[in-house]
Amino acid sequence: MAPTLLFITGVLAGLIAGFILSRMFGRSRSGDGSGEIRLLEERLLKADQGLAQFSQQLEAQSSELRAAQQQAQQASEQAAVSRTQLEGVSQERDALKAGHDSALAAMD
Repeated sequence: MAPTLLFITGVLAGLIAGFILSRMFGRSRSGDGSGEIRLLEERLLKADQGLAQFSQQLEAQSSELRAAQQQAQQASEQAAVSRTQLEGVSQERDALKAGHDSALAAMD
């Protein structure tokens, strides 16, 4: 009788242990959604990281654009100053040319 009770006890302990183990490890692979939730969380984390990287790149390009705009504005202002100076020099040249022509005419 003792070997029979030992056998029944072993079988029952095996069934109980199998049931408990199947519940513990079955949840991670079962259709209760925890595996899907984990997968979605991983995808969301990757998307957030990609968005953060894109945001950093956009900010860098925006700062580069601002710097280029400032350089273009400075070049435009410098060109306006140069144009004004050129007009002044041209007027002086015309005045000197007219004075030279009048001096030549007076000498003749």
